[in-house]
Amino acid sequence: MLRATKVRIYPTPEQAEFINAQFGAVRFAYNKALHIKKHSYQRHRVNLNPRKDLKPLLQWRRNPAGMDGLKNMILLRCSRR
Repeated sequence: MLRATKVRIYPTPEQAEFINAQFGAVRFAYNKALHIKKHSYQRHRVNLNPRKDLKPLLQWRRNPAGMDGLKNMILLRCSRR
């Protein structure tokens, strides 16, 4: 049985900016991982393992601006889906 709890938060403007940046970065990383997985399957018919084969995603994180605060754990978790 699943249960849900709704909690309303009232962040300060700085916290809201940080939260929005994190959600945007995770969404971007998820879409990038999905693109890498789809491209690999379409080209080579190979399914990728998030822990082993998505290392390019972790290396890619260091390049674009705004991804500096994103942790490797978050990238790996969003790529598992």
